[in-house]
Amino acid sequence: MTRWVIIFVLICGSYILFVGPFSFSEALAAIPAVLGGFGFAILQHRNAARRLAVHAPWRRLVAYLAATLAKDTVRVGGALLRTLVKPVSGRIAAQAFNPGNDDANAAGRRAAVILAVSLAPNGYVVGVTDNSLQVHRLFPAPSKPDTVWPL
Repeated sequence: MTRWVIIFVLICGSYILFVGPFSFSEALAAIPAVLGGFGFAILQHRNAARRLAVHAPWRRLVAYLAATLAKDTVRVGGALLRTLVKPVSGRIAAQAFNPGNDDANAAGRRAAVILAVSLAPNGYVVGVTDNSLQVHRLFPAPSKPDTVWPL
C-alpha cells in the first residue's frame, strides 16, 4: 500500500512541477489525469505476468513506413488539392491478415500492424475481422501477400 501512495504522490508532484504556478482550476483538471496515470500503474502491476513482447521485423517496418509516408504524402496532397475542383472519395478494401491467438505477443503484433498501416496517409484501418484488416484508402493499393506482417 505504501508503494502506491508514493507513486500517487510522485504523479501529483510531477504534475504540479510541470504545470508551473498553481491554480485551483488546473488542479481540478489534473485529477482525472492523475487518477488515469495511477490506474495505469496499478493495471500494469497486476498484469506484470503478461509481458508484452513484440518480435517485429523492425528494419522492414521502418523501411515500409518511410517509403509509404514519402510516396503517399505526395499522392494524398494532390488529392486534397483536387478536392477544390471535385470531391474525392476513398474505398474500404480488405487486406488479408492473420491476427494470431490471444497471447501477449500476438496482441502486440496486431497493434503494431494496425498502427503501421494507419500511419500512412493513404491508409487507415477501420476494422479487424478474423482474417482481414478493413483499410480505408483514397487510392487503390495492391494487397500484400504476407498475412502475418502485411506491410
